[in-house]
Amino acid sequence: CSRPADSDPNYTLHCDEPANGRDAFLIIDQLDAVSLASGRLSERYDVIAELIQEATSVDGVRVILACRLFDVENDHRIRKLNARDDVERLTVGPLTDEAVAGAVSAMGLGPDLLTATQRALLRSPLNLVLLETIAGQPGALNFTSRGSLFEAFWQRKEQTCEERRPGTLFNDVLARIANTASDNQTLSVPIEILGPGDFTKHARVLASEQVIAIEDDRVSFFHETFFDFTFARQWLSRQESMVEFLCAQEQELFRRAQVRQILELLRERDPHRFRAEIEAVLGSAEVRFHIKETVVAVFANVSAPTREDVELVLRVAARESTITKRLWLQLARPTWFGVFYAHGHIERWLDSDDAALRDRSVSWMGNAGAEHCAEVAALLTARRQSPDYVMWLRWVTQRADLHLCRRLFELLLDAVRAGGITPTDQNLWLSAHELAEHQPLWAIELLKACFVESPSALVLASDGKVALLGIHEYSATQMIEAACKAEPQAFAEAFVPHLLAVMDVTHYDRFEQDLLRDRHFSLRFRTERGYGDVDDALFNGAADALGQWAQTSPETIESMLQLLAANEHDAAQSLLYRALIAGALTFAPWAAELILKGGNRLEAGYLSDQHWLSREVVEAIAPIVGEQVHLQLEEKWLFTEVSGSGV
Repeated sequence: CSRPADSDPNYTLHCDEPANGRDAFLIIDQLDAVSLASGRLSERYDVIAELIQEATSVDGVRVILACRLFDVENDHRIRKLNARDDVERLTVGPLTDEAVAGAVSAMGLGPDLLTATQRALLRSPLNLVLLETIAGQPGALNFTSRGSLFEAFWQRKEQTCEERRPGTLFNDVLARIANTASDNQTLSVPIEILGPGDFTKHARVLASEQVIAIEDDRVSFFHETFFDFTFARQWLSRQESMVEFLCAQEQELFRRAQVRQILELLRERDPHRFRAEIEAVLGSAEVRFHIKETVVAVFANVSAPTREDVELVLRVAARESTITKRLWLQLARPTWFGVFYAHGHIERWLDSDDAALRDRSVSWMGNAGAEHCAEVAALLTARRQSPDYVMWLRWVTQRADLHLCRRLFELLLDAVRAGGITPTDQNLWLSAHELAEHQPLWAIELLKACFVESPSALVLASDGKVALLGIHEYSATQMIEAACKAEPQAFAEAFVPHLLAVMDVTHYDRFEQDLLRDRHFSLRFRTERGYGDVDDALFNGAADALGQWAQTSPETIESMLQLLAANEHDAAQSLLYRALIAGALTFAPWAAELILKGGNRLEAGYLSDQHWLSREVVEAIAPIVGEQVHLQLEEKWLFTEVSGSGV
């Protein structure tokens, strides 16, 4: 699509001209540049919206928008675009570790030398570009933050500009552009501002090194974040507080990125002033709330808080306000939990008579992360007698990655076994939704605690069934399915004996000499092989697990199969036969012996055909057994009245 640069605002866009009847794409990159959330060029959004509207009205033209997720979620105009029915949303994540390693290797540097912090930084393409600029310099991998990367980039570009034109006023040119852009609250400035002192020639040297860009008689930095860094770098030398800086002009959204960069540099270079500026801004009635929110966000992101930082939090929080509530919420993360725990605050809050402090402590424990799991478990263990213990445990485990914290997981198991947390609690399954994927044996432990070791494991409902097994909880059945496939032997060992106990307490009266039928697992339809209610899921999970176990480790399953063979329930025989079918290569002789006994040994099937599984056993072993046994099987079936056709 095209619009002449000097056209009036009412000029009609012509998206159909380049398309010319063919499929075409209009790509609008960095839509966040006109976002209200960024605050830099938000007034130009209407131009982009008009362009999108015309493009989507032309047949064959599709629009691709690239935008930060933050702006999609925080600018109502972009959020409305995203909500359209004809929009498909794709998320582009940070670069992978493999991509970072490949890029670093291509620079001639060793990716194995990167620290975790450096790898995280280099997942941003911009930071990779900065590293590439300094890759040939000694100590290229000495950076610890984006600020130190920018500083190394600055020094390298200052050196190359000096080599290109000795006497280049590198710092002065950048300072003039940055200060003017800041005063005007815009990302580009007229080239005329370089006139005094004849800085234009010097600026062109910087442009040739791609530090700045000169286009259409305007000057801008090569990247928005480098503008913020440049401004913050020279601001640190000013004899001016942040409150004075902010109150000197309107505190528009433009200021937020500057405030963020200034504070990040201060944290690296002058931690004492960093804390002083934060305290002053948060305590000032003259600073707008959105600026204070930015300050809180920067402070909360401190990677290694100190005792002095904790003391600052407590001083600021003593003046209760909306921003201090936001501060407490932002600080509820692993980095801050550690230092507050070390100084006894988490424990004092938890034991306080003030309910708000107790709630804060529990909230922080839930967000403490795997690195502080042991401390959280110790705090809870010491308070098992508290009337709020189960509520606290439930809250914490819902937010924790249980598969990373064995001690916390064991507290949950104990609570389930004691009946404090029941399997009917949906939040229990939400807490453990990733358990089978990462720790299938733990998932089996939890399932066993819920359905075998729970005080209500065999409690009957009015219909004569075990009440617990009738719950329809998708997360529970999904865990059963995943666990039985991942660890079949452990699953079968955990649940087959319990299924037999369920059959025993729920069976009907025996009819003549038939096998016993129970209310859960007998009289099934042949299509019922899925994972619906918990009883179906456990039965089919046990059957699948037995089959896989019989195939992969037949030498260890025999005692389990003997247990099933000795049981008088038809559902137990169904489990046995499904295992024998899967393990036919090993168990064909024994399976033939069982079938040849006739009578009840042929009763294994479904509501529509009570001999179905028996026939499947014969079909599985027939090609394996010897000729004599094969003839005996044929004879048995020929002289046995079977519903449907024989084998």
